[in-house]
Amino acid sequence: MIFNAKFLALLSCAVVLTLTGCDKKAPVTEKTPDVASKSSTIPPANTDLNCTDSAWVNSLQTDLKDKFTTLTLASLKEAYYSYDTNELKEWNRLIQFKISGIRTDKASSTDNKISCTAILTAEFPLALLVNSYKARNRSYNSCQDTDYTCIRQSLEEELTVKEFALEGNQISQSYHYTIAKSDIGESIISRNTDPALSSYLRDMMSYGLHLAALIEEEAETREENEQISAEEEAKYKLVGDAMDIRLNEINELLAKRTEQLNTLWESKPKAFQEANLANQKAWFKKRDVECKIESQKPYDDIAKKDREQYAFNTQEWTHELSDKDQEIRFKKCTNERIDYRMNQLAEMK
Repeated sequence: MIFNAKFLALLSCAVVLTLTGCDKKAPVTEKTPDVASKSSTIPPANTDLNCTDSAWVNSLQTDLKDKFTTLTLASLKEAYYSYDTNELKEWNRLIQFKISGIRTDKASSTDNKISCTAILTAEFPLALLVNSYKARNRSYNSCQDTDYTCIRQSLEEELTVKEFALEGNQISQSYHYTIAKSDIGESIISRNTDPALSSYLRDMMSYGLHLAALIEEEAETREENEQISAEEEAKYKLVGDAMDIRLNEINELLAKRTEQLNTLWESKPKAFQEANLANQKAWFKKRDVECKIESQKPYDDIAKKDREQYAFNTQEWTHELSDKDQEIRFKKCTNERIDYRMNQLAEMK
């Protein structure tokens, strides 16, 4: 769709005005607004079978608007989210239905019935378009909120699939109705008072009106998630600090015990060292493998008395905490194996 520069300028101004106050407006919960929803148009009292009769056309247009209002109010009443009733009244006032381009379908018409084909056009406020798009695309917004050109292109692609036409702030579709003679000779019109276009506009209305509530809900959810994250970080920090203290203790002990083991080995005669060198190397390898396996053992398989003090809520640990815990348990096991090996070496001749 190609628009002239003047139209785009006016359009941009309307969008700016819409966006300026949208996010600041808090949703309100009020009783059902006093919006007219019943038809006040009396059906034409004539016997003409004429598709273009102005009385029929006016009656159809009024019924379309009344049906739209009634179904919109019913839908909003059942909705989970609150909305601004003043905004509803204003948008509903601006939405108008028009029937034009009427022609009689000769192939389907008879002496007692005529079939009519027309173009049904609905005019809507630009704020409805923008707010509806933003509400429907909260998770993934491919357009920036102020990029009306992108928003409009997205709408055009959607309407093409639905076989609707978009021109300015109007959406159109093909519309059919019939006028037939009753048994007493009166003309009765068959009214398709809820066409697809009307249903589509109701969806847009619902999304657009709920935008403020969606923004508020997202803010509350974000605040809750931030609080949960802060609590989680505090918990992880506590566990991490406890692990760091324990790791320092074990590293000091490991350095001390390793030095004692080396001193004991060096105190043995050369002949003893040569005879047991292969055995000593095999012990080191065996120790590392066994301690690696021990460090990966689930905490459920470890007696409570043997668990580290920080070992609570282990299922919720981060990878970093789990890796540090395995390092602690590995070095703790290594220290225990060194004690056992030193006792062995002391008894070996």
